[in-house]
Amino acid sequence: AIWWPIPPYDMVAVSTEDAGAGWQASKVEIWQIGPSPNPETPPEGDTVEAEYPLGVNAHCIFQCHNRPFDIYAAIFPWPPSAGDSENPEDLHKSLCFLAGWAVLRENEHYVQWLNVWPGPLHPSFDSKAPLTANGAPKPLARLRLEGEMNYLHCLEVGPAVARDRGRSRQILAMTGSMPHLCNEIGLMDLDSLQRRGDGFEGLPEGEVPSALPKVYDVGVKVHSMGERVVLSAKWNAAGDFILLNTRPYATKGGGTTVSEGDTFEDLLVRPAPDLSTRMELLLLDAASMDVLSVFDGHFAFTTKESPFLIFTEEWANSDFVASGGEDHRVYVWHRRHRRLVRRLCGHTEPVNAVSWNGKGLLASASDDHSVIIWTSGTSRKA
Repeated sequence: AIWWPIPPYDMVAVSTEDAGAGWQASKVEIWQIGPSPNPETPPEGDTVEAEYPLGVNAHCIFQCHNRPFDIYAAIFPWPPSAGDSENPEDLHKSLCFLAGWAVLRENEHYVQWLNVWPGPLHPSFDSKAPLTANGAPKPLARLRLEGEMNYLHCLEVGPAVARDRGRSRQILAMTGSMPHLCNEIGLMDLDSLQRRGDGFEGLPEGEVPSALPKVYDVGVKVHSMGERVVLSAKWNAAGDFILLNTRPYATKGGGTTVSEGDTFEDLLVRPAPDLSTRMELLLLDAASMDVLSVFDGHFAFTTKESPFLIFTEEWANSDFVASGGEDHRVYVWHRRHRRLVRRLCGHTEPVNAVSWNGKGLLASASDDHSVIIWTSGTSRKA
């Protein structure tokens, strides 16, 4: 879940994994914090096709399918040039989000489709559109990406940064040279989209065509992470650094060897490579993709077939970086000194996400169903 980045910060985008109903039932939902307004009574004779769920002091205002579930919702202005506006109101209205539509194997490649959905303040946002075959809401646009042996997971839209041709945004994602694990990261430039026809071609088999404003091809630059797999990837606040949580292979050169003639089916039947229980937090230069620092000391124990995603922090421009571990602890390092300064104990299950608030407080979320707030001055529970 992520906060919708508009004051007063009372909306949340939630990605669900509806395992019982199959991967195609996973959704992205927009939730409004606060009591639900009184539902309108439909005219006599009308029926309500679908009702969005209600929570405790919160209610869902929008749903869309997200296939597969681990795309997650990435928020960004659409069109990308709208992010250059100096008027905050215009920027807020332009914010949209990405969700998955389909992943296919086509001519020995992965073809991945992403939908661009309007955000809550966008003029095209329809909070009453039911999530049904006949009345499903329509996306603003669709993006088409190609990969080799793996698709793109866990999309993260970076902040706008100054480049030679002006300010631009990139999408960061995890991918791999093998089907089992992610050992690469991909970068997509939102200012280099290529228009693709009228929006009807390339539909998955059985999908009913629907008129879309535009369809775009998105180029992906893939970077190998060498002797390790990637568990999560985050931008820093300024967009000039990338922070990765990784697990090295158990032995040097222990990754799956991919030969030129290997097919997807060949790699699919090979066992996943053995992983070390040791984790490494990597700091990368976003422009050159050079590794600037490596921080270690945290651990993971889940199997090589399905290692836990351990999300690193929503990192600001600070001297301190942090991560959780499957050993139930929270770790804090000094970035410039490249050393571990705190190992925080308090959780009883793996810690899978951490986040600084920018004012000295660190939050950690765990599979023990708790969130702990730590004060940086004393590294104790607040």
